[in-house]
Amino acid sequence: MRWAASPVAPPLRLIYHPSMAPVEQVVQIPFFQGLPAEALRKLAAESSVLALERGETLISQHHAAEHVFFLISGSVQSYIRFHGVDDLLVGTIREPGALLGWSVFLQPHRYTATVRCEEECRVLRLPREVVVKLIETQPRLGYLLLKRVAAVLANRLEQTRDILLGPEETGEMPNSGV
Repeated sequence: MRWAASPVAPPLRLIYHPSMAPVEQVVQIPFFQGLPAEALRKLAAESSVLALERGETLISQHHAAEHVFFLISGSVQSYIRFHGVDDLLVGTIREPGALLGWSVFLQPHRYTATVRCEEECRVLRLPREVVVKLIETQPRLGYLLLKRVAAVLANRLEQTRDILLGPEETGEMPNSGV
């Protein structure tokens, strides 16, 4: 199936250039907690922190997944585009440290949704090749990271299920952290 080319998003504004993101910023992200200090230093050295304005697109559906992101502050909304239908809002993410762009971990490395800032945001950006190298050179660490990705995806799938079924079916109000 061929997808229409998405408009090119404007360049994102860097707060910290690559090799300048503080290790403290990486350590605060739950996804990386418990990793060895050397791995944290390598991740920090290759990451960057971006500042985005309300309405800016961070991730575009179907584009190559070149980076994984972690929400530092603000909130983002996830949209899925369906042929013949406008973008469908599938969730809002406000949790600091939330994983965005998990498609870097799975071939064909294409983002599955569009992510836009609901308000001003700061995100940590990490290149796919850094993540892949870490997984390939340190299999135990790679296993731990992939387990964490699987947990995030399982949680989002459950939240999406709750949204689709509605409060009548589940007996509770859905959490909006898709």
